[in-house]
Amino acid sequence: MHMTSDFHQPGHAPIDGPVLIDRVVPEAPSSTSDMERFSGSRLRFIGNTQTALAKRARPRERRAVILGLEGALVDTREATTLAWLVALHDGGHDVSIDLLRHLSGVAAGELLRIVAGVRAGSAEGQEMIRQQERIFRTWYLPRILPFVGARRLLQRMKSDGLRVIALSSGSADTAPDLVRASGVADLLDDVASADGEPRDAVLNEIVTSIIATCGCTREGIVLVGDSPYDVATGERGGIDVIALRCGGWTDATLQGALAVYEDHIHLLSQFQTSPLGSVGKAASSPDYRLARVQ
Repeated sequence: MHMTSDFHQPGHAPIDGPVLIDRVVPEAPSSTSDMERFSGSRLRFIGNTQTALAKRARPRERRAVILGLEGALVDTREATTLAWLVALHDGGHDVSIDLLRHLSGVAAGELLRIVAGVRAGSAEGQEMIRQQERIFRTWYLPRILPFVGARRLLQRMKSDGLRVIALSSGSADTAPDLVRASGVADLLDDVASADGEPRDAVLNEIVTSIIATCGCTREGIVLVGDSPYDVATGERGGIDVIALRCGGWTDATLQGALAVYEDHIHLLSQFQTSPLGSVGKAASSPDYRLARVQ
């Protein structure tokens, strides 16, 4: 695992409102107050208010938050998918882009095993991984953007005294560029990259380090991710997971998360009553569904 916090050029994430997501909602709002919540804005509230997926009582104090660098801080999902599509094609493997999108968030070695039957440690596997990284860095990295509201969310975390760590599933060479693109380099306490190691092992090493330095238990640490693979990683690591729907996954696929939010702005707006906040014995929050105004 590679860890560093040597990023001296903080960026600035644009802040212009929630990401719009097209969704099909079977029911109409039950109250006018729901409809009026975004009165006068580009958005309308089209779903009933309901509690978030909170399953356990919130520990008395959270001490640290681990965020997936790819997916929770910068939007790399489509760029990574397209880079893999080209790299696999160049390696003689024609794979459906829909399958690659479904595997977004899976470690490179596991992805190669599933879609091409190639071991990551083989010469062919190593060459395809290097080719995918070259394509990503050359074609897509300069166009990577931060998520709207991510910087404000991390500012709130820091103001509450939380330690904030970014976890990259990619290489140590790419992580610094992604951190700069995220616009939150100055708000991160540490950055860790898997750099070819199993993500579970890297997460466990980070958790162990946090416990040793902060004097907390695993219940005081939260992982914020955007895919079912993040949820599974957190569960195997024995820490709570907050899931964001900005990765394109449905609530059914995010089962196991302590709470599910639409995006960074939704979590920020409900921060006080979220699993990261300090209000109430159990975390709960409205579940907003946003759609384009017709």
